[in-house]
Amino acid sequence: MKNLFKLPLYAAIAFGMTLTSCSDDDSTPTNPSGGIINDQNEIVKDINEDITLMAGETYFINKGIHVTSDAKLTIEKGVTVRNGESSYLLVETGSQIFINGEAGEEVVFTVNTQTPQPGAWGGLIINGKAPINVSGGSAIAEVGDVAYGGDNASDNSGSISYAVFKYGGAQINSEKEHNGVTFNGVGSATTIDHIAVYNASDDAYEWFGGTVNASNLFAYGTQDDIYDWTYGWVGTATNVYGEHNAAINNGENDRGIEADTNSSNFAATPFSNPTIENITLKDADQVGTSGLKLRNGTSFNFENLVIEGFGRDNKSTIEVETAETVGYIINGDASIASWNFIPAAGQDAYSLKVKDATEAEEATIGTFFSSAMDAAATGAPEALVTWGKSVAVADNLPEN
Repeated sequence: MKNLFKLPLYAAIAFGMTLTSCSDDDSTPTNPSGGIINDQNEIVKDINEDITLMAGETYFINKGIHVTSDAKLTIEKGVTVRNGESSYLLVETGSQIFINGEAGEEVVFTVNTQTPQPGAWGGLIINGKAPINVSGGSAIAEVGDVAYGGDNASDNSGSISYAVFKYGGAQINSEKEHNGVTFNGVGSATTIDHIAVYNASDDAYEWFGGTVNASNLFAYGTQDDIYDWTYGWVGTATNVYGEHNAAINNGENDRGIEADTNSSNFAATPFSNPTIENITLKDADQVGTSGLKLRNGTSFNFENLVIEGFGRDNKSTIEVETAETVGYIINGDASIASWNFIPAAGQDAYSLKVKDATEAEEATIGTFFSSAMDAAATGAPEALVTWGKSVAVADNLPEN
């Protein structure tokens, strides 16, 4: 393996020798003097100054690593990051991550074992300074015990393009676990495009408030909810695909989307109100429960939605709960346009369950969903599905 971090490079620089840079930008530090990366390309310390992981190289993380002190972590195309048990990568507020993958040269976060299982490592967590709806405007992340949230809706935590996250979602304790990718109060200046999450033990993606927008999100094999939001997320997600996989069914595969505003305060503001366009949620093998779980004060805006096969174990394809969420539908704050249901084996039609509503409200909500049915709805673009399955389901196991 080519190693760009050996000490002789520093000695050479010290004596004024001319070196040819492996980066297009000679001003970008590739290995700070703080010993963050050792000679085996293992990241052994928190990243507290700007650093670049070089194109095509393999790196290793074997514990929780934070990007801190307003540092920038840049990851060039074709990088593979192999993660050990209990490892994760967390970008703290003020710091940034730039994952610069390209189609065919994706950045891949995976495991360092020949026998990977869901939950073999943590995941990526990004903490930003955008608004969340908890008391005081900030919260402590479930992972890493660091704060997130603030009043900067346009906060910038960096950018992610063409990245793959495999076998994440490790259990922290009986009440906390990682997700494939977690956005904590991430702001709208952050750019998210083309991410694939494969075989995550918990949720594939979760938003805790914030204003971040995303496009081309793919998830396959999630053992809990595929997409999850709470704490007042008000961003957008365009071109979205999620599929449960019977091959890794743990008996707990859950919803396509679990949506909340705040489980402790259903009337908290800002209330969750994202816009999701061109989305497919697939559960053809019937290992999930509800396709949409809309509750605890969330609002929502769906356009061009396809749900396939959700609704097992006496669960309904769509579930609506709490007076606040019911109210957003009745009052017109929530919207759904052009959606379709594809039955799985043994299903005839979608099912709807409404709680915390009057009979009249329940009837109105029934019409709200039925009137938006459209057999021409296409959901996620086929190009996204093809890309996601080609990069996520591909074998990235380490060599013997």
